[in-house]
Amino acid sequence: MGFFEEMRKGLAAKKIDVGEISKYVVGDDYVKCFQLAAMLEADPTFINRIVGATDDVLPEVLAAEADKLDAAGIPADVYAHIFSEIALAAGKRCAKAVFINPVSADDAKVRGYEPTFGAGCVRDREKDYNKNGSVLASFAATRSYVRVPYGVTEVGSAALAGNANVRTVIVPATVTKIGVGAMNGCRNLKRAYMAPSVTTLEDRAFENASMLDSVFAPGVTHVGAGAMKNTAIASTACFPSVRHIGAQAFADCKNLKVADLVNAESVGAGAFAGCKKLETVRVSCSGAAPATMLGRAGERLSASLPAMRTIYADCRDGVIRAGFFANCDCVERIIISGTVTKMESNAFCNCVNLKEVRMTYTGTEIPTECFKDCSLLETLPLFRYVKNIGAQAFSGCRSLVNVIFGGEISSIGERAFADCRSLTALRVGSSQVFLAGECGDFAFADCVSLQYPPVLTATAKLGNRCFEGAKSVDTVVCTRLDAPLWMTFPDSKTRIRQVQFFGETVPEGAFSELTALTAVRFDSPTKRVVIGKNAFNGDKSLSDVINGDMIAEIGEGAFSGTSLTRLVLTNIEKIEGKAFVGIKKDLTISFPAAKKSVVDAFDPTWSDAGRSFVFGAKIYVEWK
Repeated sequence: MGFFEEMRKGLAAKKIDVGEISKYVVGDDYVKCFQLAAMLEADPTFINRIVGATDDVLPEVLAAEADKLDAAGIPADVYAHIFSEIALAAGKRCAKAVFINPVSADDAKVRGYEPTFGAGCVRDREKDYNKNGSVLASFAATRSYVRVPYGVTEVGSAALAGNANVRTVIVPATVTKIGVGAMNGCRNLKRAYMAPSVTTLEDRAFENASMLDSVFAPGVTHVGAGAMKNTAIASTACFPSVRHIGAQAFADCKNLKVADLVNAESVGAGAFAGCKKLETVRVSCSGAAPATMLGRAGERLSASLPAMRTIYADCRDGVIRAGFFANCDCVERIIISGTVTKMESNAFCNCVNLKEVRMTYTGTEIPTECFKDCSLLETLPLFRYVKNIGAQAFSGCRSLVNVIFGGEISSIGERAFADCRSLTALRVGSSQVFLAGECGDFAFADCVSLQYPPVLTATAKLGNRCFEGAKSVDTVVCTRLDAPLWMTFPDSKTRIRQVQFFGETVPEGAFSELTALTAVRFDSPTKRVVIGKNAFNGDKSLSDVINGDMIAEIGEGAFSGTSLTRLVLTNIEKIEGKAFVGIKKDLTISFPAAKKSVVDAFDPTWSDAGRSFVFGAKIYVEWK
């Protein structure tokens, strides 16, 4: 015979309907009810133990069964109501019969018993309670189940403080406040069920109730300073309505793993300090900064919360305030919901273990020191609309490999990417970022892995030693240069292999002395390039000129000392003296017949047989 069927047929005092209980207890979730039924069917004497218990020992019997069900993972809101139904069906009546449903506000007229809140059947003894008007001042009995009397409006200061007998406390719907230290030091308290009417836990209300792991407090909006300190709760989900959390309210909660603070309007300092197992926190970007509310003053967050790895943040107003995530040194992931329209300075500064940031960012600026010293940061969101990067914005991000933007950058501040030792490129998709404005002093200092620096446009202005220590630059793309490239990238002088030039005029000595340069590509939008004096002089490895048909003029010594072997000069208009002096290999230059006057003006002795230069190879001319 099934559990519920046994109740219906075997207990004549009252019939219990499975569907009715299910709706009262868990809505439409019948699985939990039948899970409980299966557990209890395995112990046929359970019903008899309840039916046979006297009023005095019934709470202890229920407490023992509750412990078994707790261990089995059966929710308290399920078994508490069914215990009440069993007791009702068995005809149990206490001095003032109260059978409690922790979920629904039962109608006394319909259900036949007083509507209160908690678990089990408890006999009221007036002598056990000391009341001061409607305030419960103290509790004298040694029972493990304590039901605060119906009609009490406040559990007073230290009312049950230090009580080593109490294991379960039930607070009825007339109570609105749990007073200062009301259950402080109740070291064996495991369960506390509070009606939705309870809105306030005063300071130290449950402090040092070190075994308290099951709390149901749907109406509590204020958790006072130290109110839950050193308890055994695993999550703050038991406080879904909380708005104000006092200093050290949940400090030293040894089993706490998840803290949901997204609706908290204020959180005191060190509210979660010492929660050694806390892994995940959910916060609101309009609330208190995580490091402030989670840690202890003067202590690194990682020392207080060594297990914390993830912060989920709700950014409802679109702004990440200055220093909001700063100093969260143990956090590895920050995931932000909502659209972020603005970040303020130092927003993520000194998150030294942060590896990943996820968010949708529509702002145009990465502010000063925004990600400074996030030394393990590997992944960043797409900065589609960013135009300005503040001073030291990414300084010290030693693990950052790529930063992807949506287009042209107007300015890069002083030391913006300094010491980003793994940074290889700033990109727009698969292309390099175009720098249209100023690049501050030391902006890319010590970026030892940088291969693809920003494209230097015609309006770009480079600050003092902005690429100092960038010794791995491999490819340079530019429209113009204010100084020779070897001076702009002094540590990459022997490393740069390719240059792509978008401008019309290659200044004097612009790409000279680049001993590793093998190829130059011209991409002038006007298809006309003027190469200045000594532009590629001394580039002994230069062997390939791409789009040479754009070259209109070649200055004196422009390709002197290079290793070119072939050059097509379809649109040449002028060649100055010693343009190819000292070339390292025999060079064939192809001219169209129409350009013979240009060639003759340079050197009428050139011929198909070639001509030998002093300290150089031969040049051959071909006409096409």
